[in-house]
Amino acid sequence: MQGPEPAARRAVKWLRRGELTVQRPPWIEKLRPLANAAGRVISAAALVAVVVYFVRTQVWRTVDLRDGRLCGVLLGSSLAYAAGEALMSYGWMRWLRSTGDRSVSMAAGIVLYCRSQLAKYIPGNVFHLVARQTLGNDLGAPHSALALASVSESAALVVAACALAGIGDGLPPGFPHVPRAAAFTFACLFLAAAVLFARFLQRSAPRRGFRGHALDTLLTLACYFPFFILNGVSLALLLSLSHSVGVRAAAELTGIWSLCWLAGYVTPGAPGGLGVREAALLYGLSATCSRPEAAAIAVEMRLVSTLGDVLLWLAATSLRHTIRKPAGSAA
Repeated sequence: MQGPEPAARRAVKWLRRGELTVQRPPWIEKLRPLANAAGRVISAAALVAVVVYFVRTQVWRTVDLRDGRLCGVLLGSSLAYAAGEALMSYGWMRWLRSTGDRSVSMAAGIVLYCRSQLAKYIPGNVFHLVARQTLGNDLGAPHSALALASVSESAALVVAACALAGIGDGLPPGFPHVPRAAAFTFACLFLAAAVLFARFLQRSAPRRGFRGHALDTLLTLACYFPFFILNGVSLALLLSLSHSVGVRAAAELTGIWSLCWLAGYVTPGAPGGLGVREAALLYGLSATCSRPEAAAIAVEMRLVSTLGDVLLWLAATSLRHTIRKPAGSAA
């Protein structure tokens, strides 16, 4: 008489049939309230960081908010910034789905991503990633899949920024030291492309043909280009309030802003690229306008990005109660 089938063999059969479910240990379930509290603390700290930023920089003294045209451009640019990040949230969900995990619905993942963006203003520049890990795991996604989605997105952002930084004549003319800037740009592009290639070859993703997998990866990458293009248009609109800006100049400004964003993104510890991005933009606009004008535009672009993040957080927070959590998760 044959004895009972070993548990390991049963698990392999269940895995092949897609029937294996992992039961979380009780101590993990007990940590859910703590994780929820940590998410609320991160969100509150992000709001405080934004308020402190506005108070310390005294942005109202640099930007003339009595100018109706300027206010209109700032508001429209902030909405465009939020729209670009919303599209990025869809890209992040595509990365998460490509790992094979389906525990988080598309709507829940987008709301989660948009809520976490404000946490990047907390000193350290990593708490938006921490918030995604915490909130995503609360919705049932494993930490490994969430981390892989975030790493893939970081690489995609660098690829998009580097690609747009090279539009026009090689690199934007606002950066006179082209060899140094080119080396920085293409080094980041090479490293990010290597990460994406490794991600592309990952075996844990759903099995698809090479053509389908390549198309899916390209479509996901396409979700990140509008963010940079919209911000380049915003920069061109702000500059057009005092200078004549043509289509070619707008394309070059898109490249300048993409490179400035990249400098702030890869700088460790800079919350939201604060300071680094503005310094790079001041340098990048040196061949286009005077230094005081460049400084004012750099502050205005920071105002656009901060207000866009706040608007995105408010919209996502207002929708968070419509998202259903998986059974057994804490409220």
